[in-house]
Amino acid sequence: MQNWTNLLASILSLNTRENDIVASSTVTSSTPFTLNLDGKGTYSFNASGTWVGSVIVEGSLDGTTWVPTTFVALTSGNAASTFSAPTSGQVNTVGLDYIRFRSNTISSGSVTITGLASRLVANVMLDNALPTGSNNIGSINNVTGTVSLPTGAATATKQDTGNTSLASIDGKVATSAKQDTGNTTLSTIATNTGALLTDTQLRATPVPFSPRPNTTGANGTTPYKLISLASTNANSIKVSGGNLYSVLAIGLTSTVRYLKFYNKASAPTVGTDVPVFTIPVPANTQGAGVALGFTIGVNFSAGIALAITSGSADSDTGAVGAGDVILNLTYA
Repeated sequence: MQNWTNLLASILSLNTRENDIVASSTVTSSTPFTLNLDGKGTYSFNASGTWVGSVIVEGSLDGTTWVPTTFVALTSGNAASTFSAPTSGQVNTVGLDYIRFRSNTISSGSVTITGLASRLVANVMLDNALPTGSNNIGSINNVTGTVSLPTGAATATKQDTGNTSLASIDGKVATSAKQDTGNTTLSTIATNTGALLTDTQLRATPVPFSPRPNTTGANGTTPYKLISLASTNANSIKVSGGNLYSVLAIGLTSTVRYLKFYNKASAPTVGTDVPVFTIPVPANTQGAGVALGFTIGVNFSAGIALAITSGSADSDTGAVGAGDVILNLTYA
């Protein structure tokens, strides 16, 4: 009996917050904040302070190899992997052992990260309030107050072709079964006045949704392939705003190469333009790589561009060899 009691207590403890991790630290241009998640499924955080530049959020399976991961901003619902101003966000950490906040382009100041790692995986909610005013939701007017039925709705005026009154409609579609409390036919409904929902009522309950790729075109996302040349491989993928959905990069050399993405509508000036994130491509002459999938996409507001260099620094202009990296990605 005691063993069953202990097992039940262990199961119930998973649904409490006693196993949550509360942690805070400061990020500077040289000091990251790293957290061992210990199996937690969600990390919620608040970033405050005064700084110049951006912070990147990364995840890892071993605490050594890091890749960018996305968070959802709690105020806007937008997803991103970097931020440059105080914000609050939530990261789905299922499958990750570590999470890290580090300088992406911080040149001065510091960022204070305060967060909670929880075993529970939070639901994503569309909970921004609808604005007040004369907004339309489909054919429903978003108004405050009571709206009566139009004049003549319960008279002999034609309601549709072939029907000269609501009574004639009753004979075609209505039975003695109640259509609503107190209304046994359509004609009795027609004589009652009603009110549309107020904007306060419409906004009262958040609407849950499941994220899906923001794709375009009949075939969804657009594929892109690149076999590196003996250069920095500066390329423009999309010359207007878009989303990146997946990255598969395979290294075929004995030295790590660095895949860099830029928010730009043209090919980047390597060494001058600052990438929004950098992905190390593992070294292995027999083939080693990294595969990333972004469920709701990483947004590039200006355009999607990339380069591949031999060094990790934003200012690096080192060329790679022909065939060092094979890259496949999808975007929209």
